[in-house]
Parts: sequence; structure tokens; C-alpha cells
Amino acid sequence: LQAMDRAHRIGQQKQVRVFRFITENTVEEKIVERAEVKLRLDKLVIQQGRLVDAKQTALNKDEMLNMIRHGANEVFASKDSAITDEDIDTILQKGEAKTEEMKQKLESLGESSLRNFTVDAPTDSVYQFEGEDYREKQKILGIGNWIEPPKRERKANYAVDAYFREALRVSEPKAPKAPRPPKQPIVQDFQFFPPRLFELLDQEIYYF
Repeated sequence: LQAMDRAHRIGQQKQVRVFRFITENTVEEKIVERAEVKLRLDKLVIQQGRLVDAKQTALNKDEMLNMIRHGANEVFASKDSAITDEDIDTILQKGEAKTEEMKQKLESLGESSLRNFTVDAPTDSVYQFEGEDYREKQKILGIGNWIEPPKRERKANYAVDAYFREALRVSEPKAPKAPRPPKQPIVQDFQFFPPRLFELLDQEIYYF
């Protein structure tokens, strides 16, 4: 919708077709599914004149992890086999069929079903290795998929030259400052001050 809006905004008057290239069996599929669910839910809620609660449509940690894990078993099971490029028309037909299937699935769901809609994918095969299920071990350990980041350590400063330069510096005693004479008033000749004032001002200057 945003791409169409941009195209018409710059003066395009003809029909605009937007192609979304999505890699199969990746997290891109789940992102598009989640966006379609939110659009469908917004449409239902807006028709009823209500507002959508953002908290109910937000993804939790488990849903985000399942989206990222989607298609991991296909990646692990893939081998170095020859890959043939399909014709572009065949790819477009498959994409249109899958989009129509998703659209019909969402239209058949009501508001309550859309609010409880999850993008989970069966990921049991990811936890199966040599006939052993590691999902239960993961629950027992309680570690999950969280990787603890390394802690930052402050590096010690070994620049001892600057330290000893300050520590061994010998400070010389400061000489006392010479007394400063007080500020002299400005005396002009045309102001007719008594001559005794001029004598006192001269004595004050000579004292300092």
C-alpha cells in the first residue's frame, strides 16, 4: 500500500502493480503473515468503530523465536544438490496462489480467532537429534535461547609517569604579594580642591 501511495503521489495515473519478493521457508513469510493478520484485525475493528489495542497485537518472546526458527529444519536438511531456476511466471503463480490461500484463511476467521492467531510453526524437528528430544532438557535447564553478553571490564591505567610527576613535584613557597595602593580619586584643577588634599594624596602614593 505504501509503494502504491508513493507511485500515485508523484503523478502516476496508470495502474500500479507491486511485487513483494519473499524467500520461502524464512522469517519473511511469518512477517508477512503477521502483517496480514494485523490488517485484517484492524479492518474488523474499524468497521465496528472501536480502537485496536496495541498490547493484544504485540508479539511476545516465544512468537518471535518461532518466527526466526521457521524453516530451520529445511536449512539443516538441505544438501549440495543441483538447484534449477524456475520460470518467473511459475514463481508468480505460486505466490498468487499462496497469497489467495492466506487471504481466504484470514477472511474465514473472526475477531476473537484473529486475536489468538499465532505464527507458530512446527519446530519439533529442530530439537530432534540422533533420536533424542532436547526440548525437555531445555525446559529443565531453563536457559532458553538467551546468550548472556560479556560483561564490560574497566581497563586499568598503568601510566605511572604522569602519577609520579605529580607526586614528586616540589612546590616552591609563594612570595607574599606586594600591597597595592588604594584607588586615587580623580582630582581636576578646575574643581578648586584645597592644596592640603593634593599633599595627602601624594603622601599616600609615596607610602606604597
